[in-house]
Amino acid sequence: DAKHAWFFPAPRAGDDPESTLGMVDADIHHVPPSLDTLKPYLPLVWRNYAEETDYTKLPNAPYPKTAGGGVRKDAIPPDGPAGSSLPMLQEQVLDAYGVSYG
Repeated sequence: DAKHAWFFPAPRAGDDPESTLGMVDADIHHVPPSLDTLKPYLPLVWRNYAEETDYTKLPNAPYPKTAGGGVRKDAIPPDGPAGSSLPMLQEQVLDAYGVSYG
């Protein structure tokens, strides 16, 4: 059962054997668990900047918060902020709704 009214039923395997297109969810709001998870992907100048300035916290989301902090309570993993767990994202969004790309 969908949590939001704008979700459409996910296509299931075998629904259309001719189709090779995948579904894209362009509105996933993931959160890196920490700056350390991003450092390997940053250019050297930004890795150095983070280390030299002791920049350790990622900025908060730029959009206004709603009741409950604007996050799904079932998207909060035990070891990080909401949206920071790839396995939860895969289970709750990608696999649950047949999303190929997110």
